[in-house]
Amino acid sequence: MAAADAEDITIWTAWALGAVQGLTEFLPVSSSGHLTLGQSLAGLPDVEQNLAFDIFLHVATLLVVVVMLRKELIQIVRKHPRLLVLVVIGTVPGGVAGLFLDEHMAGLKTPLAVGVFWLVMGATLIAAERTAGQGAKDLGAIGVRDAVLIGLAQMLALMPGISRSGMTILAGLHCGLTREAAFTFSFALYVPIVLGAAILKAPAIGQQALGTPAPLAAGFLAAVIFGAAALWLLRRAVIKRRLAVFGVYCLAVGAITLVAVGFNWIE
Repeated sequence: MAAADAEDITIWTAWALGAVQGLTEFLPVSSSGHLTLGQSLAGLPDVEQNLAFDIFLHVATLLVVVVMLRKELIQIVRKHPRLLVLVVIGTVPGGVAGLFLDEHMAGLKTPLAVGVFWLVMGATLIAAERTAGQGAKDLGAIGVRDAVLIGLAQMLALMPGISRSGMTILAGLHCGLTREAAFTFSFALYVPIVLGAAILKAPAIGQQALGTPAPLAAGFLAAVIFGAAALWLLRRAVIKRRLAVFGVYCLAVGAITLVAVGFNWIE
């Protein structure tokens, strides 16, 4: 799809895209999968082709994480400063893969691929939630091996239909982390990934027309509102062992997507 300037996005489209970004960025259902499907079904613009809008949405969700998890993030800095090193270690696999494989992953952003990966994500959520034990490791007990394994899980989210939050939280649980620690460390990894991507993309914004600020503001506000709701809901789901619910959703939407592709309802 050709790159879209900011003025090509209406206020209501921007609000819809922000809502989708906010909800699916945090819930373990894959934001990239939903945006890919939205482009095919509703003709939504390719957000990643509009760098300014893409960055605005991600800064919005980053703001949600920093504000809602400020106590946990401050605890990491003050009580467990060694975790800052582990966050860097956990960020490396996804960061390096993103730099070298992002263009190759673009070829997978099709309804067919998304449908398949949704089925994989759904099955993983259901199976992993069932087999996850009662972890005993708190934030202070996370080790290098844990950070590497969780970082590798985060790398898998480059594939559309695979959820970053879902994979990292499940990896944390299977490393023996408590549910609260797995949730917190997952979103501690989110901060440098999004911040780094925004910094790398920012210089290219000057090559695009920003257009009027209204669509940018609408998308930003929607991403904040729906992102806050999604982050709250995910935390409760993790603690109460309800991640399998999202697995069922992924299986359902993945199956529906593949059926639609098979009947040529979407391309």
